[in-house]
Amino acid sequence: MTIKGGWIVVVACYLTIHAVAEEAIYFMSDRDGQTELYRMTANGRGVTRMTDHNGEDTAPCVSPDGRWVVFGSTRHDDAATPIKTSSSLYRMKADGSDVRRLTFHDLPDTAPSWSLDGEWIAFQRNVSIANSDLYRMRPDGSDVQPLLESPVNELAPKWTPDGSRILFTREVNGGRTDIFSLELESRTVERLTFGEGSDQPSPSPDGSRFVYAHSDGDIVSLFVADVGGGNTERLTTPTRRFRHWSPAWSLDGGRIAFVSDEAFNRDILLIQANGDDLRNLTRHPADDSYPTWTDALRGLDSAGKLLFGVWGTLKEFKTNSNR
Repeated sequence: MTIKGGWIVVVACYLTIHAVAEEAIYFMSDRDGQTELYRMTANGRGVTRMTDHNGEDTAPCVSPDGRWVVFGSTRHDDAATPIKTSSSLYRMKADGSDVRRLTFHDLPDTAPSWSLDGEWIAFQRNVSIANSDLYRMRPDGSDVQPLLESPVNELAPKWTPDGSRILFTREVNGGRTDIFSLELESRTVERLTFGEGSDQPSPSPDGSRFVYAHSDGDIVSLFVADVGGGNTERLTTPTRRFRHWSPAWSLDGGRIAFVSDEAFNRDILLIQANGDDLRNLTRHPADDSYPTWTDALRGLDSAGKLLFGVWGTLKEFKTNSNR
């Protein structure tokens, strides 16, 4: 407050409150009758529908800055086709607006994974009806490049945090799969698991470990291992004939979200990275799957983590004094 020639000038300051970063989860669900993308807080609250289209929207992956979501969709083929099989990759803002198609391949593109520097999106491309390879492109859909081409299927790529490698699933023996690592500079491929039944790797934020699903007879469990291979530990054990799969490591490294069918539908569960505190986040009769993490406050406005601000107004009051 200042006094100028009998006027009191009050200028309210701009109040900015920065909240502690809270993580959120995007996922796919058919709870509204068709497969769409949704978002919820990391405790399972505030479920919000992010897409609404006749096509099926699947496999979300959030950009490192939290402002964009790339996903697979059949929305381009929704005119009058009851069965939609050809998925392309699309991009939208984190709030569900500004949807743009990125790929125009005749066969499915899916399983996108954003590099930590935001420069590349790796994905799985069907190059024939029976074979899929790993590709990458720029976030605007340009500069599409093959990363790995072979006669066997390569699936579910995931970037390591330092951007030097991609973890992925490869078919190894009559449809059985294991986890491999592709070193990008040398294009060297290294096998990381040898159980013939391992799938869907997700690296830890520090890049030292990865979580993955492994089929062992009637059940599918989650395991954690070193990115260099070895030091394998069991994380979950579902009850007989049920499955835990599609794991996703949280940005803070403390938690892992995954899908379970133990309630006779697909729910998203959460567990601490050390195996403690297992919780069901969705508990919905529909099928919820494919969780992916983001900072809950990113992508919501131009200030990144700005929670809210209050602008005061300039006010002038005439005083009775002659000061």
